[in-house]
Amino acid sequence: EQSARVPLVVRVPGGVGGRRVAEPVSLLDLGPTLLELAGAAPLDDVDGDSLVPLMPGASRSAPGGHRSAPVVGEYLAEGVNHPAVMVRRGPWKLIACPGDPDQLYDLSTDPAELTNLAGAPEHSGVLHELREEVARRWDLAALEERVVASQRERHLILRALGEGAFRSWAYEPGPRHRYVEGGKDLYEVQRRARLDARAPDRPDAADRPG
Repeated sequence: EQSARVPLVVRVPGGVGGRRVAEPVSLLDLGPTLLELAGAAPLDDVDGDSLVPLMPGASRSAPGGHRSAPVVGEYLAEGVNHPAVMVRRGPWKLIACPGDPDQLYDLSTDPAELTNLAGAPEHSGVLHELREEVARRWDLAALEERVVASQRERHLILRALGEGAFRSWAYEPGPRHRYVEGGKDLYEVQRRARLDARAPDRPDAADRPG
């Protein structure tokens, strides 16, 4: 929640007053929002909702004051063995990852996500609804196949780049050995960084204990 809960600040020229909205929104909403503010026709088959109904002085209002589309996210990097996805609708948040148990939280009463409600019978309807949203938006098996295929390609490139003489492309703004780069001996860099280190152009400088 701490990584996904990022404030969105909107200032519209000629807007009326200010308003704080607790409703979760998404970066996918920016496109439809800018199109409506500009008076352009909405695009077909686009994710996200216009946030104009949530703004002060809006000419139209969303049903019940809420946006219709859920907020979604996905994580495909370190720390997970399979694709992990998130669906947030109102206070409810579902985290799903194949091979791991579902995690369902009511952020209105549990903002720290300490109580997993996925196994609670009274919340089975919410869990089923959000699981259907996951199935509608993602083919997790196909997504995992694409990730693994990409990893194989990058491992092949890594092995190829490891052949032959290594030439660093890193720009060195100062004296050599000032920064630690790939392939350099960390301890040698630290030794040279000492004020009493022997200068390379003074072979007669006395060695001092490091």
